[in-house]
Amino acid sequence: MNDIYELLAELLTDKHQDFLIENDYDLSKLEDLLYEEYEISIVNFEKLINDLLPFCIIAKSELTDIIYQGFGHNGVWLYEREVE
Repeated sequence: MNDIYELLAELLTDKHQDFLIENDYDLSKLEDLLYEEYEISIVNFEKLINDLLPFCIIAKSELTDIIYQGFGHNGVWLYEREVE
């Protein structure tokens, strides 16, 4: 299975467990669920993931020792959340 479909399957597994068929994913069903959930095609989903990957970071605050994950650029957080 293509990596983007594996990512998509992981993303949707918790909400939609009915698309697992004999230990393999029904790829057309995954694409349908993606559109139902986010109104985006698999092509645009892959493009979005590829565009976001360069911004993905994990960093520890030197002041609080809290670990954050999120999106950053040039040393500035664009969006972050605390890692639980």
